[in-house]
Amino acid sequence: MLDFYWSLILNGLARTFSGATSIPCAGNSSITTVEGLISCFDAYTVTQAFYSPESYAQAQPSPAESSAWIDLVHSMLYIDGNCTSLTIPNVLSDVYGITLFTEQSTSTPYCVLHELNAIDSGVYAKGWGLMVVPNDRSSTKLPGIHISAPHPAYDLHTPQQAAALFAGTGAKSLLISGRIRTALFNATECIHPSSASTVYYKTDPAHDDKEPFVVAIKEIHKWQNATGGCPGESCAFVQMHGKGAILAIQFKSSPGRSASSINWYTSNPNLPINRLQRNLRTIFPSWNISSPSDSECGLTATTNVFGRLVNGVAEDEVCVKGATAQGATGEFIHIEQASVSRQAEQYDAWIGALKETFGA
Repeated sequence: MLDFYWSLILNGLARTFSGATSIPCAGNSSITTVEGLISCFDAYTVTQAFYSPESYAQAQPSPAESSAWIDLVHSMLYIDGNCTSLTIPNVLSDVYGITLFTEQSTSTPYCVLHELNAIDSGVYAKGWGLMVVPNDRSSTKLPGIHISAPHPAYDLHTPQQAAALFAGTGAKSLLISGRIRTALFNATECIHPSSASTVYYKTDPAHDDKEPFVVAIKEIHKWQNATGGCPGESCAFVQMHGKGAILAIQFKSSPGRSASSINWYTSNPNLPINRLQRNLRTIFPSWNISSPSDSECGLTATTNVFGRLVNGVAEDEVCVKGATAQGATGEFIHIEQASVSRQAEQYDAWIGALKETFGA
C-alpha cells in the first residue's frame, strides 16, 4: 500500500512537471526594451494555487542548486563587458541561462539571468525569478540602487515598472520574482500574522525567507555591503508593490509606526525614503504621497523579511523579530502604490525622481 501511495505521488509530479518547452523571450528580436523583455517573461509567472505541497517541494532548489543560485547572483554583480563568458554551474545548466540583451533605443547592453523552460501549463519550471544587470559598468549611473518586484501577477505591472525604472535610471540590478505570492496556498512557517484573518503564504517572498527571490536579494545586499557599503545619499534597495485604486503612493522602510519609529522618520529628513517622497510630491502635487509618519495606513512593511534584514535584524531572526528604529538603516524603500502610479505614462516622472534623489 505504501509503495502504491508513493507511486501515485511520483506519477502526479511527473505529469505536473512534464512537457517542458523553451521560453521564447531571450533572443527574441521583436523585443526591443528591458521592459518588453520582462513583460515577456512575466507571462510565465507561476500562477495562483498552481503548486501542491509536493510539487512546490520539487520546484524549490536543492542545497546544491541553492548554492549555485547564490553564486550566479553574486557573479552577475561583477559583470563588466563579460556577460556571455559567465558559466552556469552544471547543476543549473538545464534550468537557467544567461543572455546578452541590448535595448535598441539606447544601444545599452544588459546581462540577463533567466529560466530556460516552461512546463506544459505555460509557467516557469521553477519560478525562482530573473535578474538583470548592465553589461558595462560605464552604463551603471546609479551603482548603489537595486530595484525589485517581489509580487508579479498579484501587484499588476510592477515587474514592467521596475524594469523601466531600472533601465531609465541606470541602476545596478533588477530582480523579479517568478511566482505569484499565492502560488501555494499553504501558510508560511516564517512570519505569523497578528490577525487570524490574515494569511502569509509560503510563496510570498515578502514573508517567507526560503523563497529563491529572498535568497537572491540577500546575496545582492551582502555584495553591496562588501563593496563599499550602502551610503544613504547614493544607495537603496527599492521594492515596487501595488495596492488599491486611490491616487496614493506610500513609502515604508519597515520600522513601523511606534513613537520611536515616527521620530526616526521625522528627525532624519535626508533619509533616502524622505528625499524620494519630497521629489515625488513635487512631481505629483495632487497625489497623496505619504510615509508612516504622516499616514494611518497599517501597511508599514514591518513583516517584510528583507526589510527586517536590511534594518538590522539578524538573518536567522527575520521570521520572529521586527525591525526597530534603533537598528533602522534607511536603506530599504518599500513602495505601495495605486494602479495609476504603475502606468507607463508615469515612468519618466519616477525615473526623474529617482535620479534626483540619488544623484544620477
